[in-house]
Amino acid sequence: MLNIGIICMLVALMLWAGLQCTLGDLRAALSDYVFAIRAIVLSVVVVPLLALAFCRLLHIGPDFEVGILMMAVSGGVPFLPLAVRTAGGDMRAAVALVFLLSLVGVFTAPITIAVLAAQIEIHELPVKAFIVKLLVLQFLPLVVGMVIGSIAKPGLVGVLVRLFQVITYASIAVVLVILAPKIGQAFVTVFATGTILTIALVIGTSMIIAWFFGGRDLGKRKDLTDAIGLRNPALALLLAQASDPGPLANSAIIAYLVLQIVADQVAAPLMKRATS
Repeated sequence: MLNIGIICMLVALMLWAGLQCTLGDLRAALSDYVFAIRAIVLSVVVVPLLALAFCRLLHIGPDFEVGILMMAVSGGVPFLPLAVRTAGGDMRAAVALVFLLSLVGVFTAPITIAVLAAQIEIHELPVKAFIVKLLVLQFLPLVVGMVIGSIAKPGLVGVLVRLFQVITYASIAVVLVILAPKIGQAFVTVFATGTILTIALVIGTSMIIAWFFGGRDLGKRKDLTDAIGLRNPALALLLAQASDPGPLANSAIIAYLVLQIVADQVAAPLMKRATS
């Protein structure tokens, strides 16, 4: 049941993201190749390294460390346009950034976890099989959504965006209900072990780095800050299911999800007031 809930969440998230991005948006984002490369490097390299460094520095337990790293490698969260709207960012660049990071994540997320497998306590991840799985569950819905968003009438696209937004939230609720018995007890440990502090440091530091390396365009700088701070919980949970970490890893993923939402709410008004 948990696997079904996670798969529904990921597919709905990707359709939601794809519907918000047209081919024109994607071409515009890729034409600014410096910004695109900067986003990929920060998301794929910097955030996972920060997560690993803070986990080791603060001596986080192995299960919680795995959960944090699962989130750290999972870029491309479809919530980004909502966050960017609040912060006053560039909406068109934001939806393209979601598409780009989600597409790259199909390959980089499992490869990064496989590379880190010697450093963290997980079963070996079947990288090739998992990439094929992500091509079906993440890449395909993403492309289908983009094609529909590019050719369908705006009214229909708007309806579909709202529909998959509702399905996404419902899937998240189902997953939380399924995990609730374990998470309730584990959250006490999350607060007691310094895991919350570690997650806060990863999110905060990554957002600060993204802000300073965001470039001269203020709108895109806000986009990049949110894109690097917010991670994809559905992809992280799917990675956790595939690599079979300890029982507390899912609790760290949910704690990361909650904390990144809080961090975004704190950062949004600050970025909205920023003028340079």
